[in-house]
Amino acid sequence: MTDQEKKSERNVPVERETSIECPVCSSKLFLVYYTTEISYEREIYIQSYVCHNCLYKESEIFQLNTGEPIRVTMNVQSPEDLGILLYRSPSTTVLIPEIAAEIYPGENSEGGIVSIEGLLDNIRERFNTMIQDFEGDQEELKKIFRFFDAIDKKEEESFTLILEDKSGKCRINSSKALIDRLSTLES
Repeated sequence: MTDQEKKSERNVPVERETSIECPVCSSKLFLVYYTTEISYEREIYIQSYVCHNCLYKESEIFQLNTGEPIRVTMNVQSPEDLGILLYRSPSTTVLIPEIAAEIYPGENSEGGIVSIEGLLDNIRERFNTMIQDFEGDQEELKKIFRFFDAIDKKEEESFTLILEDKSGKCRINSSKALIDRLSTLES
């Protein structure tokens, strides 16, 4: 069998009946699994538990390959930079020092492609949830509000975007982005 035939054979989903009961209807679940390649993540393993009776489905995706840990840094300097796309792997930490924003990967973190503006919208949502219980420095709070206000108005708001990724897969799709290889990432 050639390497290409072996690779093609791996990409064919396999289905096996399990002894696990469906949480919805108590029928037996089937496990469907296979390995494939996708952009940015390279080789991944996908497994799904499926109920043929009620169509319940639960899926998980696992990274099979990782690279060297990296830090990608970009100075976002203009409203045009907000449209730049980036890729966050499930193991990426996002940092914006100017507003003390830190988003760490969690157990259920998912990777994805998003614009810098979309990432900022996500950070703003988290921030708006957190300010309800905020008891810190009110000047810092005002600074963060001014930052997001300037972004909304497409004013010249310069900030540093840092992605740290232990899998080495995160990217910012810009020649302005600087990539540093790290022997270890501070956690």
